[in-house]
Amino acid sequence: MEQIEKFRQDILNSASEAPHIVSLKEETRLTGGLPIIRDMGRTWALKADLSVVLLYTDCWESENKSGFGEIIEDNVIRSFVIAYAAIDYPELVSLVLERPANTTDCMCSGKDDLNIFGETCKICNSVGWIPSQWLSK
Repeated sequence: MEQIEKFRQDILNSASEAPHIVSLKEETRLTGGLPIIRDMGRTWALKADLSVVLLYTDCWESENKSGFGEIIEDNVIRSFVIAYAAIDYPELVSLVLERPANTTDCMCSGKDDLNIFGETCKICNSVGWIPSQWLSK
């Protein structure tokens, strides 16, 4: 998908030396994708072929796998990452798939009701659902 590659290049070509941009550039380079979900020790990135890469960014979080990326085959997680991406990158909304069956409603219901400061939900990015298996981790 050309749009994903364009966003990747925008990150990689950024002149900013701010620490969060430097780490974003590194995650973009290591995954070969567009970093979408970044949390403590892990980054989920969306590649141009719509595959998802999970990159371990901190060895304490990932059992000494820092810098190691793996392709995620789970279609529920893939659907979630694509839906999450479309909120941050509206140009990707045409990629959003229907909500898979094995998911759980988020407390926000996708409406930002819990966010009094007008921010998106920190759990689901206001998608309104999360992969059920994430609740057991």
